[in-house]
Amino acid sequence: MKHHLRKAMLEKLNGLSIETKQSINDHIHKNLFNSKLWNESQVIGVTLSYKPEWDTYEIIKQAWKENKKVVIPVTNDLTYTMKFYLINSLKDLKEGNYKIYEPISQTNEKYYEKSTIDLMIVPGVVFDKNGYRIGFGKGYFDRYLNDFNNNKVALLADFQLIEQIPINQYDINVDYLITDKNIIKVKI
Repeated sequence: MKHHLRKAMLEKLNGLSIETKQSINDHIHKNLFNSKLWNESQVIGVTLSYKPEWDTYEIIKQAWKENKKVVIPVTNDLTYTMKFYLINSLKDLKEGNYKIYEPISQTNEKYYEKSTIDLMIVPGVVFDKNGYRIGFGKGYFDRYLNDFNNNKVALLADFQLIEQIPINQYDINVDYLITDKNIIKVKI
């Protein structure tokens, strides 16, 4: 079931025109940047977007303009786990697993514990009103978020929201869904 939902939504996302995608991106970013969640956060956890995801490079640049810290995950493809490291420039990145960019420097002074990340932007493909998501199928974020206690948000187009996703005991929901139309606080 999850596989079919993921596949259908990826086809829909890949089929968007450049203009439509840019318009949705702009509205999602506007809602994020105007939110209390964003304005009260100093350390932002985010992945580098990869087609067809919504653009996170602009989010990183906006965070730097506002003197926020940006931490990016490094993935371990043997254990399907992640650790987040500070970057100060896009030059601090290299291509990592799955062709997704990761921090070059993974030193202790650049490592950020979960508790120090104020706002985690969680990627996904399909979402439901309870904040559950279908990602890309490896479970990295569900493992990481298992004991993450700060705000978790997902960025999505309104059409990526469905009534209910089949879940299991390992699935972790986000607290807020930030769409191109509005911000939805999850009520679980």
